[in-house]
Amino acid sequence: MRKLGFFLSLTLFALAQASGTRVTLYPAFAEIAEPVRIEHGVFVWQPGERVAAQRVEDLVWMTGVEVQRRVWRKGALWVFAHGDRGVLHHLTRGLSGSVRYALEVEKEQLAAWLRVRNALDTPIEVEELRFISGPVPLAEGPRLPRAKAMARAAPTEEGVLVGSGGGVFRYRLSGPLLLEPEVTELPLFALPVRPAFYWRYRGPFQKGERLFFRRGYRFQAPKPLAAGTLDLFYGGDFLGRVRVPETYAGEQVELALGPATRARSKRRVEVLQETPELARYRVTTTVENPSEEAVEVEIEETFHADAVKLELPEGERRPGGYRIHFSLPPGGERTYRFEVTLRYKKRP
Repeated sequence: MRKLGFFLSLTLFALAQASGTRVTLYPAFAEIAEPVRIEHGVFVWQPGERVAAQRVEDLVWMTGVEVQRRVWRKGALWVFAHGDRGVLHHLTRGLSGSVRYALEVEKEQLAAWLRVRNALDTPIEVEELRFISGPVPLAEGPRLPRAKAMARAAPTEEGVLVGSGGGVFRYRLSGPLLLEPEVTELPLFALPVRPAFYWRYRGPFQKGERLFFRRGYRFQAPKPLAAGTLDLFYGGDFLGRVRVPETYAGEQVELALGPATRARSKRRVEVLQETPELARYRVTTTVENPSEEAVEVEIEETFHADAVKLELPEGERRPGGYRIHFSLPPGGERTYRFEVTLRYKKRP
């Protein structure tokens, strides 16, 4: 690393080329930690205009030395400290990270990539790169002269930067790594999963001739998954891009793909009694799978009445309704039946 003279001003561009740089990425900003040498008890950091515009307010600090005082003067930070080697930390909106996943259904493989956005217009070589996903708030502090310009360049929602979801997940990559300007994508992992195709109907009791299903895939998370986007492929064909919420290891990840247009169902509703105060129905439902892929079927219906009496030979009774789940092989079908009595209070 280039030796620093007394009162020498440093820019981020000089720091970025030095060895030992560590970067911690968040969804909307990053922390850069760079080893520096202190001579004559003073270190001066003066970021260039581009770096200053991306800096997060006054979040610059030093570790590894005993800091006596810090002085901001004409856009530069003067650190007076005891010690000859420290680590300069600062936050910038010029770097940020996100996770992108790819799921190949037939290969049963989930791959994850770390996507690094570098808006600092210079490549940055790092020794260690971490990504943290989760709620990491930045409360507003005293504004410095450049803070207003910085805020206009990178607006935030309600002045607070947050992740998505309720956990904080950490990923780490060892270097050396080069973060090019604009976007760099780095592999995180590739792990086996067991995706299952499903059709689901969840809603009010249907007296029509069929049920309208939604389709998707689900799998068990092999490890904690940060929130991100997932590209879905089947047999080499792109099926869509969906959002993945923060998910702990072992939890189910559901990838909703929209209406299940190939799902076939037939429903016959026999009216046994129907008055303003009472209705009785005998319902027969058949679901067919015409595709070449096995499918898990979920049906969850709710009856809107003041009192419900349900005779359901199979499935799970729930307050005000029921849930039934079964699997269909390619070309398979399944029929189930129930009788339901609905009572309504007489309205004035």
